[in-house]
Amino acid sequence: MQTDSSNRMNSEPIENAQEQRSGGYHGIWLFRILIWAVWLIGILAILILFVLPVLANWLLSSGHPPKGMSRYFELLTVAQTWLMRILGAVWIFFLGSCFASFLNVVAWRVPRGGSINGSSHCPDCNQRLRFRDNTPVIGWVRNGGQCSNCQLPIPIRYLLVEVLLGALFLLLTSVQLLSGGWNLPFRPMEKLSGFEHLIFDPKPDLILLTVYHLVLICLLFTFTLIKNETLKIPRRVWFVGLVLGVVIPLIWPAAHLVSWKLGQSTPTSSISSWTDLTMYQGFYQRGSFDQTMTLGLGLLVGILLGTLLKRFRSGPEAEHPYIFQPTFIGEEVAGLSLIGLFLGWQSATSVSLFAVVLLLLFRLSRVKWNFAGPTGCLLLASLLHLLCWRISTNCPYWPSGRSTFFGLGWVSFL
Repeated sequence: MQTDSSNRMNSEPIENAQEQRSGGYHGIWLFRILIWAVWLIGILAILILFVLPVLANWLLSSGHPPKGMSRYFELLTVAQTWLMRILGAVWIFFLGSCFASFLNVVAWRVPRGGSINGSSHCPDCNQRLRFRDNTPVIGWVRNGGQCSNCQLPIPIRYLLVEVLLGALFLLLTSVQLLSGGWNLPFRPMEKLSGFEHLIFDPKPDLILLTVYHLVLICLLFTFTLIKNETLKIPRRVWFVGLVLGVVIPLIWPAAHLVSWKLGQSTPTSSISSWTDLTMYQGFYQRGSFDQTMTLGLGLLVGILLGTLLKRFRSGPEAEHPYIFQPTFIGEEVAGLSLIGLFLGWQSATSVSLFAVVLLLLFRLSRVKWNFAGPTGCLLLASLLHLLCWRISTNCPYWPSGRSTFFGLGWVSFL
């Protein structure tokens, strides 16, 4: 019986070879179309960004420009602007998918006691993946969702993860960075926005704030991937988030926008730049009492809220039968503690309220997907909080740095 079963298992790839090759052909044709589209965009980019502007400048400076040339020159300027925005969006999306490819490795190996060192390989034949096969999104599409060596299918989950995190990068970057800080509270908005202004007039503080928030999104995204495999979150992954959440504000104190105190006022009318704002707020000073309280209270409140949210969740935590990592941490505590550390205790309260609403909606709709659990809801709630941060801060009855409703009389003491 063992031999027959072994022969049957070994013959399955051969019997299904024609079907697999057919799927591979479709993937190859899709990859060829994608390559031709990339070449076309590249040629248009060279023409619009370099060749046509030089030609137009030569014609305008020749002293005898063709009639109506100014109108076409304006059209060329608009085309350059939109092309730069499209190329910038593609680059940001690809950057997010690259991080997703790495986080896939972390979520697969670390909870099983493995190391993130070493190259990626096929889970079936253990063949090392080549660079072109390991390229995010493009590699999966090029091979038609199959391993280029053994021709066995590669789960579409890898493609979806890369597309999803790339989309999250693009969404948060567009709302926060390319809009000039539209969603950030207690911060003057930039008058010029868009990818073209980011290139020629970069705002380092706004770029660093976006990177800081994307680090938090990547950590929560990793937790979601781990829980999607019904695995527990290793403490060492959580410790990495704790180190980043403490070290980054110590190096760059302006990473925090909201103080630990309630009733934070808006900047005065005389404050129009980010440099003046950092001098106006005391918790921007490195190693100060306010900064220590902002970090410590955010972490403490996040842990307490995570413990309460864990009690709100009914039923035991799902476990994978093959777990070799000895130390773990609860998903709610891990997520909300990092949220409080990165964004402040008021944001941890806001995210926990959003997460409870999302959990109730998923329960009422009877969604059985693993990512619809507490960790996935914390990821969605954090993204929603970041996108609506400035709007929610203006609401007097929502937990934020400005609200005094939750002070209950001891705001004046603080």
